[in-house]
Amino acid sequence: MFEKAGVFSAREMASRLEIAMEDYTTKVMIEGNCALDMARTMIAPVVKAEYRETMDAYVKAREGGIASGTTILHDDIVKLGAGLDALKLRCSELEGGIAKKDPAAVIAAMTALRTNVDALEGMVADDKWPLPKYREMLFVY
Repeated sequence: MFEKAGVFSAREMASRLEIAMEDYTTKVMIEGNCALDMARTMIAPVVKAEYRETMDAYVKAREGGIASGTTILHDDIVKLGAGLDALKLRCSELEGGIAKKDPAAVIAAMTALRTNVDALEGMVADDKWPLPKYREMLFVY
């Protein structure tokens, strides 16, 4: 596999590669577990709360015979629900990559999860979102 390269033999180079790959895999697994934990314990609860609050407002308006504003509430409920479904799917994909100890699968799943969370960030009120939002990080108020 490796030819003599400088001061290291092929066996030494293979050993160093194996150690580096183990270190890389360990770090990716730590990041994947952290992302999974954040999605499940920080993001999902606030999105569920926003979903419930929006649903309650919609139901109360409809029960009260109020039609104005219910279209946007309905649309928000659908978007939040779809976001929650996607969040569950993305967490499952990430969990699968972690279980296989496959860095490429974990990174791909984290990327998909991040895209999903970024979309949800725009649907949840600022005062409820548990992490700094992009604009807050870009523009310190």
